[in-house]
Amino acid sequence: MSHALTSPAHLKAQAFKVIDTPPLQGALEALVYDKGYDTATVIALAQRGQFSRLITSLFSNGKTQFGNTNSQDRHEGVLDYFAERLEPGLRGDKIPCYTGLPHQNSQIDRVAILGNNQFSFVGEGASTNMTLPELSLHGAERDTPICIIGGGAAGLMMAYALDKLGFHDVTLYEKRDQAGGIWSLPNVNGGSRNNPRKITFNRNFELGSAPGTGREVTHFLEHVRSRTDAHFVHETVVSVRPGDLHHEVFLKGEQKPKIYPIVINAIGLGKPKPISDPKRMTGPKKRIQAVRWQQILDNDKVEGKNFVFIGLGNSTAEMIHQLHEMQDDGIQVDYRILTHYPAEAVHNPNHSVEKDGRSFRVFRDLTAPNLVDYQGDLDQSRNDYFRALYNGKILTDIHEWDLAGKKLVALDDENVHEMKCDHLYILTGYQHPKEVHDSMGCLYDEEEHFAHHDYDGEMQRSIGAEGRDRVYPGYFGFGAILDAPHNRNSLVIPGMLFRMPDTLFGVILRATEYARKK
Repeated sequence: MSHALTSPAHLKAQAFKVIDTPPLQGALEALVYDKGYDTATVIALAQRGQFSRLITSLFSNGKTQFGNTNSQDRHEGVLDYFAERLEPGLRGDKIPCYTGLPHQNSQIDRVAILGNNQFSFVGEGASTNMTLPELSLHGAERDTPICIIGGGAAGLMMAYALDKLGFHDVTLYEKRDQAGGIWSLPNVNGGSRNNPRKITFNRNFELGSAPGTGREVTHFLEHVRSRTDAHFVHETVVSVRPGDLHHEVFLKGEQKPKIYPIVINAIGLGKPKPISDPKRMTGPKKRIQAVRWQQILDNDKVEGKNFVFIGLGNSTAEMIHQLHEMQDDGIQVDYRILTHYPAEAVHNPNHSVEKDGRSFRVFRDLTAPNLVDYQGDLDQSRNDYFRALYNGKILTDIHEWDLAGKKLVALDDENVHEMKCDHLYILTGYQHPKEVHDSMGCLYDEEEHFAHHDYDGEMQRSIGAEGRDRVYPGYFGFGAILDAPHNRNSLVIPGMLFRMPDTLFGVILRATEYARKK
């Protein structure tokens, strides 16, 4: 079974103990070849005992399972022994070639979880805990210029991590005058947060489990920012022209690009998804006005009004909770929720339901979660959900809707529903459109709507290619820019904690390569 694993998955499976050493040697050879790492750089790291430290402290997702110091030293000695004896271009044929395909990235994530029982996982692609290792970077590596695009949760935590690891020349560009991403917005931090378990980042930063307010997330991120010496610049990055350890970053209003060997794209959630989605619900063809994000409602402005929410996710949960509180206070306000979910799934939200070859589940599953699904594990949101369900406020199996003035018409397979609509909220999520991916130099999948990337977030330039021909060496994505069907938790903090060790491993390898070549 081990030989069915690609090189990153195979090496992660063996990173905790010395088992069959020939496959370990083959896995190292294959990883260096499959990722297009400079062999001389890996050998140099091994000769000073650093490559094995990177493997055991970052590549293995920041945890080890060694029973004592001697066994860890022995394992690291074996790793460096094999790494020192790498030959350029050498790759055995026993391990399947890693080409960065989505199913291979999912396999790597599963191996990382199964192989490390000390790591606090929420589920596939999400963790509640990440601790940075103690590493000693050399002078030239520390001085590698690194650019981070975006000052949200992903950008701030990455800036702190790079600073903590010893990088001295880190610049973060943020288009807003305030860092924190969506958590700097009053309509977001003024609501609640839904992390199901306590989050710990490098022991210094903790965020208690929900229930709690969004302002606690803001304080968490402000604390992270206050502890980093990265250079924060209030400028807008309009495009990136990636290369090979030579990436051109164009700022708004400037003709000449900034050049960086390492760029980390953390541009955040993007724009509201298109109103019409043939796979779910289609909406009006004409231009309409609607709110695309949760809001804090004013009691004085909702009396006698009717709200319609398109979508059954966490933003809708935030909105109906406010309306329920108003109803309990005697305010006359009504609402409807339109969803493409089938009725059986809505009435059994903790179960997966099959229909027309697709699987539907309303509540997030904390054993293997998509943390952006409805937060039915939280008491408040679960109570609001069933209150809406039992009062007939959720319309299921909706495949089409339209708006004419203040009347909304919705169609399911058998019925036509008409309702008054004073306030329309389309809460179906955010994503980066193709033109943004193009401007950022990201290879875009137009069918599944995601940027092609390796398991460590390194951006791809050619699908299915081998080694260095597949990626833009030194150009990484981190956070929501990596949102994909196989990487759904990338846009939430637990997903960032899970991905960070792999990304840092890749950044250090590329920075060391740049320093040696320079």
